[in-house]
Amino acid sequence: MRKYSIYLNIIVFSMLLPLANALADSDLKGAVINVPGEINNAVNVAVGKNVDASQSSIKIKSLDMGGAVVNTNKAKQNVNVAVGADVKASQGSTTLAGGKVRGAVVNTAKVENNVNVAVGNKVSANQGSISSTDTDITGIAVNTATGKNAVNVGVGNKVAVDQASINLGGSKVTGAAINTSAILRPCRSARA
Repeated sequence: MRKYSIYLNIIVFSMLLPLANALADSDLKGAVINVPGEINNAVNVAVGKNVDASQSSIKIKSLDMGGAVVNTNKAKQNVNVAVGADVKASQGSTTLAGGKVRGAVVNTAKVENNVNVAVGNKVSANQGSISSTDTDITGIAVNTATGKNAVNVGVGNKVAVDQASINLGGSKVTGAAINTSAILRPCRSARA
């Protein structure tokens, strides 16, 4: 019973203090840096309609930025889940949607025994990844993912599952996009 009490406290804490930076309609100069330290045995859950469960991640929409976006994640035995409707579940990832970055986008994820799940309708589950949609990047995008036993699952309808990758949907990169991955025993799944 004590074990469940600890997990319940972690869930409540995660809901009250999300481990993500979300910057909408952003005009930034300088750096956005997320280095939360080591996160162990954490559970992050979102359930309802437009749902988003981000754990140790950076999300920026409509940005106009000169400088660097840096996300560093070191995690063991974490669970990140989002369930119904438009759903997204990001763990140790950087997500950019629309706009311009002049400089660097750097994502570093070291995962061990982590589970990232998104379930219902339009679904997306990113783990140790950079995901960029309709963004112009002038400079460099670097993603480095290492670890073992990482599980990334997306289940229903329009599904997109990214693990230890760079996804540049509709984005333009002038410079370099570099992805380095060394995940032992990865499990990535997608269903429609």
